[in-house]
Amino acid sequence: MISEELKKYDFWIARYPVDDNGTLIERYRPDIGVGWQYTSKGRIPGIEGYVDRDVFYKNYVAEEPSDKEKLSKEPKFVGKVTASALNVRTGAGTEYPNLREYPLLKRDNLIDVCDTREAIDGTKWYYVRIAGKYFGFVAARYIRCEMTPTSVGGEQQISINGGSQSPI
Repeated sequence: MISEELKKYDFWIARYPVDDNGTLIERYRPDIGVGWQYTSKGRIPGIEGYVDRDVFYKNYVAEEPSDKEKLSKEPKFVGKVTASALNVRTGAGTEYPNLREYPLLKRDNLIDVCDTREAIDGTKWYYVRIAGKYFGFVAARYIRCEMTPTSVGGEQQISINGGSQSPI
């Protein structure tokens, strides 16, 4: 039995629902997962030995992000780095490589925090702008809010350390 929390992930299942001739029987498809292995004794011309044969039911081709998934490039607040060194990554999560143009921030560096994303492991990451031109992701737990722009009477104002703050 798989917990509801785990069902949000794309499982690959090793299961062999084939008849005596090795033909895949669709009705035996697992009710969870997006892919399943139906044999470990497949043969492919040009490949020596056995290969796994799999079926997948999800398209992993990159798609245009929806409006909901698009990242804002407008700063929500100015953040200050609290770690001695902080990796700047190309995506929300440690599985993504460091940003080539600006791979590392140091303690007390100031950055513009523009948006948030949740990594696959559930941790919170900020989408940030560095030096006014580089965009990447940093782990939110290492950023402290320093300044937040707020709109008062139609003018942009900055509140410093604990003033009124708008949610990100």
